Amino acid sequence: MRILLIMLFLSGTPLIQAEAKVISGKLLGVFYLKSPFAHVHSETSRYSQTLTTLSCGHPIKAYEDKNIDSEWQKIKVANYTGFVRSAAISAAKVQCWQDKHSRFFSGMELEISDIYYWGKLYDQFLTGRVGIE
Repeated sequence: MRILLIMLFLSGTPLIQAEAKVISGKLLGVFYLKSPFAHVHSETSRYSQTLTTLSCGHPIKAYEDKNIDSEWQKIKVANYTGFVRSAAISAAKVQCWQDKHSRFFSGMELEISDIYYWGKLYDQFLTGRVGIE
């Protein structure tokens, strides 16, 4: 057993390899989340796997990606690279509801699971003009 460990150590073969995700595309700049909560998705679908949940005002690095439609934006936040709905972000920092009413918001005592579900709810909202006259 000792010889096997020494052989592995001397061979230079790593036992555990970390997977690094390379971000392709030009950095567009730092954007801010303007919806109260949102999810970072692994794919350009509101039903895809959630990588993390963000709250209003969180800074996000946005990247150009010509392979996705304009409804979605490729982003990097912390160690996560994924997608958020374009309607949920802004180039300028916005005044968030959580900031305007901080005493009320902190009194709600939201758990992380609550924030996750609120983010899921905001993913389902359709924004924009209605075509009905």
